[in-house]
Amino acid sequence: MPTMSPPAASPHLSDLPATLSSLTALLHSLASSDPTTSPPPPLAMLTAHLSTLKRVNRASSVKTRECKARALQLVHDTDAEHLEMQRLLYERRHLEQEIARCKEFDSIYTSVPLQPLDEFRASNAGAPEADAHELMLARLRFELSERQRLDARRKALQAEKAALAQANKGTKADLEEIDALLEDYVKAAYPIKDRLMQMKNNWDAEARRHREGEGGAEKKEGSAAPVADGTKMDESGDTKMEEAS
Repeated sequence: MPTMSPPAASPHLSDLPATLSSLTALLHSLASSDPTTSPPPPLAMLTAHLSTLKRVNRASSVKTRECKARALQLVHDTDAEHLEMQRLLYERRHLEQEIARCKEFDSIYTSVPLQPLDEFRASNAGAPEADAHELMLARLRFELSERQRLDARRKALQAEKAALAQANKGTKADLEEIDALLEDYVKAAYPIKDRLMQMKNNWDAEARRHREGEGGAEKKEGSAAPVADGTKMDESGDTKMEEAS
Protein backbone atom coordinates (compact mmCIF):
# COMPACT_ATOMS: atom_id res chain seq x y z
CA MET A 1 0.00 0.00 0.00
CA PRO A 2 1.44 3.42 -0.91
CA THR A 3 2.55 5.69 1.97
CA MET A 4 2.75 9.45 2.06
CA SER A 5 6.14 10.84 3.07
CA PRO A 6 6.24 14.17 4.90
CA PRO A 7 6.88 17.17 2.61
CA ALA A 8 10.30 18.77 2.53
CA ALA A 9 10.63 21.95 4.54
CA SER A 10 10.54 25.14 2.49
CA PRO A 11 13.54 27.49 2.88
CA HIS A 12 11.13 30.39 3.33
CA LEU A 13 9.60 28.84 6.43
CA SER A 14 12.90 29.06 8.28
CA ASP A 15 12.46 32.83 8.47
CA LEU A 16 8.99 32.55 9.92
CA PRO A 17 9.88 32.10 13.64
CA ALA A 18 12.19 35.13 13.66
CA THR A 19 9.68 37.21 11.78
CA LEU A 20 6.88 36.23 14.11
CA SER A 21 9.03 37.03 17.15
CA SER A 22 9.90 40.45 15.80
CA LEU A 23 6.30 41.20 14.92
CA THR A 24 5.10 40.03 18.32
CA ALA A 25 7.65 42.21 20.11
CA LEU A 26 6.73 45.14 17.91
CA LEU A 27 3.04 44.71 18.58
CA HIS A 28 3.69 44.50 22.35
CA SER A 29 5.78 47.63 22.25
CA LEU A 30 3.15 49.48 20.27
CA ALA A 31 0.43 48.35 22.63
CA SER A 32 2.37 49.44 25.76
CA SER A 33 3.66 52.78 24.41
CA ASP A 34 1.80 56.02 24.04
CA PRO A 35 1.20 56.75 20.38
CA THR A 36 1.33 60.47 21.02
CA THR A 37 4.74 60.46 22.56
CA SER A 38 6.42 57.35 21.04
CA PRO A 39 7.82 57.57 17.53
CA PRO A 40 6.30 55.15 14.95
CA PRO A 41 8.31 52.07 13.98
CA PRO A 42 10.52 52.38 10.93
CA LEU A 43 8.66 51.78 7.63
CA ALA A 44 11.46 49.70 6.17
CA MET A 45 11.24 47.22 9.06
CA LEU A 46 7.46 46.91 8.62
CA THR A 47 7.81 46.46 4.87
CA ALA A 48 10.44 43.73 5.39
CA HIS A 49 8.24 41.90 7.86
CA LEU A 50 5.23 42.20 5.52
CA SER A 51 7.23 40.84 2.58
CA THR A 52 8.37 37.95 4.72
CA LEU A 53 4.79 37.13 5.69
CA LYS A 54 3.62 37.28 2.06
CA ARG A 55 6.50 35.04 0.98
CA VAL A 56 5.73 32.54 3.71
CA ASN A 57 2.02 32.66 2.81
CA ARG A 58 2.75 31.93 -0.83
CA ALA A 59 5.09 29.10 0.11
CA SER A 60 2.52 27.63 2.48
CA SER A 61 -0.16 27.84 -0.24
CA VAL A 62 2.11 26.02 -2.70
CA LYS A 63 2.94 23.38 -0.12
CA THR A 64 -0.75 22.99 0.72
CA ARG A 65 -1.63 22.43 -2.95
CA GLU A 66 1.25 19.98 -3.30
CA CYS A 67 0.10 18.11 -0.21
CA LYS A 68 -3.48 17.99 -1.47
CA ALA A 69 -2.33 16.71 -4.87
CA ARG A 70 -0.17 14.07 -3.24
CA ALA A 71 -3.00 13.12 -0.89
CA LEU A 72 -5.40 12.86 -3.87
CA GLN A 73 -2.89 10.71 -5.77
CA LEU A 74 -2.41 8.58 -2.68
CA VAL A 75 -6.18 8.13 -2.33
CA HIS A 76 -6.40 7.20 -6.03
CA ASP A 77 -3.58 4.69 -5.69
CA THR A 78 -5.14 3.28 -2.52
CA ASP A 79 -8.51 2.88 -4.23
CA ALA A 80 -6.84 1.21 -7.23
CA GLU A 81 -4.96 -1.21 -5.00
CA HIS A 82 -8.15 -1.87 -3.01
CA LEU A 83 -10.02 -2.68 -6.22
CA GLU A 84 -7.16 -4.92 -7.34
CA MET A 85 -7.22 -6.67 -3.99
CA GLN A 86 -11.00 -7.17 -4.30
CA ARG A 87 -10.54 -8.55 -7.80
CA LEU A 88 -7.89 -10.96 -6.58
CA LEU A 89 -10.08 -12.04 -3.68
CA TYR A 90 -13.00 -12.62 -6.03
CA GLU A 91 -10.77 -14.59 -8.41
CA ARG A 92 -9.45 -16.58 -5.47
CA ARG A 93 -12.98 -17.45 -4.30
CA HIS A 94 -13.94 -18.36 -7.86
CA LEU A 95 -10.92 -20.63 -8.24
CA GLU A 96 -11.61 -22.25 -4.87
CA GLN A 97 -15.20 -22.91 -5.91
CA GLU A 98 -14.04 -24.38 -9.23
CA ILE A 99 -11.50 -26.58 -7.45
CA ALA A 100 -14.18 -27.80 -5.03
CA ARG A 101 -16.58 -28.42 -7.93
CA CYS A 102 -13.91 -30.37 -9.80
CA LYS A 103 -13.17 -32.45 -6.73
CA GLU A 104 -16.87 -33.19 -6.23
CA PHE A 105 -17.49 -33.87 -9.93
CA ASP A 106 -18.64 -37.42 -10.55
CA SER A 107 -16.84 -38.18 -13.79
CA ILE A 108 -18.28 -40.71 -16.19
CA TYR A 109 -14.97 -42.56 -16.39
CA THR A 110 -15.71 -44.12 -13.00
CA SER A 111 -18.72 -45.91 -14.50
CA VAL A 112 -17.31 -46.64 -17.96
CA PRO A 113 -16.72 -50.38 -18.45
CA LEU A 114 -13.02 -50.58 -19.27
CA GLN A 115 -10.88 -53.46 -20.40
CA PRO A 116 -9.58 -55.46 -17.41
CA LEU A 117 -6.26 -54.18 -16.15
CA ASP A 118 -4.41 -57.45 -16.73
CA GLU A 119 -5.60 -57.67 -20.33
CA PHE A 120 -4.76 -54.01 -20.89
CA ARG A 121 -1.22 -54.45 -19.61
CA ALA A 122 -0.81 -57.62 -21.66
CA SER A 123 -1.93 -55.87 -24.87
CA ASN A 124 -0.12 -52.58 -24.10
CA ALA A 125 3.46 -53.24 -23.08
CA GLY A 126 4.33 -49.52 -22.86
CA ALA A 127 1.57 -48.67 -20.36
CA PRO A 128 2.73 -46.65 -17.30
CA GLU A 129 3.00 -48.68 -14.14
CA ALA A 130 3.83 -46.26 -11.32
CA ASP A 131 1.48 -43.35 -11.95
CA ALA A 132 -2.13 -44.44 -11.41
CA HIS A 133 -3.43 -41.26 -13.08
CA GLU A 134 -1.40 -41.81 -16.24
CA LEU A 135 -2.43 -45.46 -16.23
CA MET A 136 -6.11 -44.48 -16.07
CA LEU A 137 -5.60 -41.95 -18.88
CA ALA A 138 -3.92 -44.62 -21.01
CA ARG A 139 -6.80 -47.04 -20.38
CA LEU A 140 -9.34 -44.35 -21.28
CA ARG A 141 -7.45 -43.49 -24.49
CA PHE A 142 -7.30 -47.17 -25.41
CA GLU A 143 -11.03 -47.57 -24.68
CA LEU A 144 -11.78 -44.51 -26.81
CA SER A 145 -9.75 -45.83 -29.75
CA GLU A 146 -11.42 -49.24 -29.49
CA ARG A 147 -14.89 -47.73 -29.35
CA GLN A 148 -14.12 -45.51 -32.33
CA ARG A 149 -12.91 -48.54 -34.26
CA LEU A 150 -15.99 -50.55 -33.34
CA ASP A 151 -18.24 -47.61 -34.15
CA ALA A 152 -16.64 -47.31 -37.58
CA ARG A 153 -17.17 -51.05 -38.08
CA ARG A 154 -20.81 -50.70 -36.96
CA LYS A 155 -21.38 -47.87 -39.43
CA ALA A 156 -19.81 -49.92 -42.22
CA LEU A 157 -22.05 -52.87 -41.39
CA GLN A 158 -25.07 -50.59 -41.27
CA ALA A 159 -24.17 -49.24 -44.71
CA GLU A 160 -23.75 -52.81 -45.99
CA LYS A 161 -27.08 -53.75 -44.42
CA ALA A 162 -28.76 -50.78 -46.09
CA ALA A 163 -27.25 -51.76 -49.46
CA LEU A 164 -28.44 -55.36 -49.02
CA ALA A 165 -31.88 -54.13 -48.00
CA GLN A 166 -32.02 -52.00 -51.13
CA ALA A 167 -30.94 -54.95 -53.26
CA ASN A 168 -33.48 -57.21 -51.55
CA LYS A 169 -36.13 -54.60 -52.17
CA GLY A 170 -35.35 -54.66 -55.88
CA THR A 171 -35.31 -58.47 -55.91
CA LYS A 172 -38.61 -58.56 -54.04
CA ALA A 173 -40.14 -56.24 -56.62
CA ASP A 174 -38.89 -58.50 -59.40
CA LEU A 175 -40.27 -61.60 -57.66
CA GLU A 176 -43.61 -59.91 -57.12
CA GLU A 177 -43.71 -59.03 -60.81
CA ILE A 178 -42.86 -62.63 -61.74
CA ASP A 179 -45.51 -63.90 -59.32
CA ALA A 180 -48.09 -61.67 -60.98
CA LEU A 181 -47.03 -62.95 -64.40
CA LEU A 182 -47.29 -66.56 -63.18
CA GLU A 183 -50.75 -65.90 -61.82
CA ASP A 184 -51.76 -64.47 -65.19
CA TYR A 185 -50.20 -67.51 -66.90
CA VAL A 186 -52.09 -69.91 -64.62
CA LYS A 187 -55.34 -68.08 -65.23
CA ALA A 188 -54.70 -68.18 -68.97
CA ALA A 189 -53.95 -71.96 -68.78
CA TYR A 190 -57.29 -72.80 -67.17
CA PRO A 191 -59.16 -73.01 -70.56
CA ILE A 192 -56.36 -75.18 -71.98
CA LYS A 193 -56.57 -77.47 -68.95
CA ASP A 194 -60.34 -77.74 -69.31
CA ARG A 195 -59.98 -78.52 -73.02
CA LEU A 196 -57.33 -81.16 -72.34
CA MET A 197 -59.49 -82.75 -69.63
CA GLN A 198 -62.40 -82.79 -72.03
CA MET A 199 -60.25 -84.42 -74.73
CA LYS A 200 -58.97 -86.98 -72.21
CA ASN A 201 -62.50 -87.83 -71.14
CA ASN A 202 -63.50 -88.27 -74.78
CA TRP A 203 -60.52 -90.48 -75.40
CA ASP A 204 -61.27 -92.56 -72.30
CA ALA A 205 -64.92 -92.99 -73.36
CA GLU A 206 -63.90 -93.93 -76.89
CA ALA A 207 -61.38 -96.48 -75.62
CA ARG A 208 -63.92 -97.94 -73.23
CA ARG A 209 -66.49 -98.32 -75.99
CA HIS A 210 -63.84 -99.88 -78.23
CA ARG A 211 -62.90 -102.43 -75.53
CA GLU A 212 -66.52 -103.25 -74.88
CA GLY A 213 -67.14 -103.82 -78.61
CA GLU A 214 -64.15 -106.12 -78.97
CA GLY A 215 -65.15 -108.11 -75.89
CA GLY A 216 -68.71 -108.69 -77.21
CA ALA A 217 -67.41 -109.88 -80.60
CA GLU A 218 -65.02 -112.37 -79.02
CA LYS A 219 -67.77 -113.69 -76.77
CA LYS A 220 -70.04 -114.38 -79.72
CA GLU A 221 -67.29 -116.17 -81.66
CA GLY A 222 -66.44 -118.37 -78.64
CA SER A 223 -70.01 -119.57 -78.10
CA ALA A 224 -70.56 -120.43 -81.84
CA ALA A 225 -67.40 -122.53 -82.68
CA PRO A 226 -65.58 -124.81 -80.15
CA VAL A 227 -61.80 -125.02 -80.20
CA ALA A 228 -60.38 -128.10 -81.83
CA ASP A 229 -57.89 -129.03 -79.09
CA GLY A 230 -60.57 -129.21 -76.41
CA THR A 231 -60.31 -125.50 -75.20
CA LYS A 232 -62.91 -122.77 -75.47
CA MET A 233 -62.90 -119.01 -74.93
CA ASP A 234 -64.51 -117.62 -71.79
CA GLU A 235 -66.50 -114.39 -71.57
CA SER A 236 -63.44 -112.27 -70.94
CA GLY A 237 -61.69 -113.63 -74.06
CA ASP A 238 -59.23 -115.92 -72.27
CA THR A 239 -59.03 -119.65 -73.18
CA LYS A 240 -59.46 -122.33 -70.57
CA MET A 241 -58.34 -125.92 -70.92
CA GLU A 242 -61.29 -128.34 -70.62
CA GLU A 243 -60.93 -132.09 -70.39
CA ALA A 244 -62.82 -134.15 -72.99
CA SER A 245 -65.70 -136.01 -71.56
